[in-house]
Amino acid sequence: MLPTNKLNFDSSYEEEVYEWLQEASSIGLIKDVSYKPCTYSLYEKVEYEHLKIMKKKEDRIEHRVMLKPMTYTPDFSFFIRKDFLCSLKHLLLSSKGKHSSMLNDEWIKIIIDVKSFSGNRFNNNSSAVSFPIKQKVLFHNKGIFVNKLIPDTLFKATWGPDSVINKLNGKRRNSRRIKKMISFADFKQNN
Repeated sequence: MLPTNKLNFDSSYEEEVYEWLQEASSIGLIKDVSYKPCTYSLYEKVEYEHLKIMKKKEDRIEHRVMLKPMTYTPDFSFFIRKDFLCSLKHLLLSSKGKHSSMLNDEWIKIIIDVKSFSGNRFNNNSSAVSFPIKQKVLFHNKGIFVNKLIPDTLFKATWGPDSVINKLNGKRRNSRRIKKMISFADFKQNN
């Protein structure tokens, strides 16, 4: 696990999800968490040649950029227990086909991009608009599926990390659910 204080998160949502990932890792449900694991090249830049006519010098051909390159960097990647993934199937999907990464039959690689619940409702999040396009291009070109993860949805389905609970004016943590997850992880490790 990477230390939280050395990471510069792009949003508070990413930090909250990272804390959830740390807790899930500590109880053995996931492993090998990495933040901004790699950058995928979706399209190369497109250039064209332009003849620049000079007044006093010899004319020359310049290369100009018609379309900038398109890249994408997901927020997190990690391996999740296959049996735990089944309980979160409505939240997370794994890549299928030749590009899917399985460590073995029990662990499946998941790639996620953290998005806010409001998305682009207030016109302040351009990635909420560009993400679905990049998600489709990445899947069709490379066979890699990136999950859109809304933290509130994840926390409601599982548990909320301590830092999130503390921000919510001390509302009770779903301790019964996390105890169930911990006992589930212990049961799987012992069998």
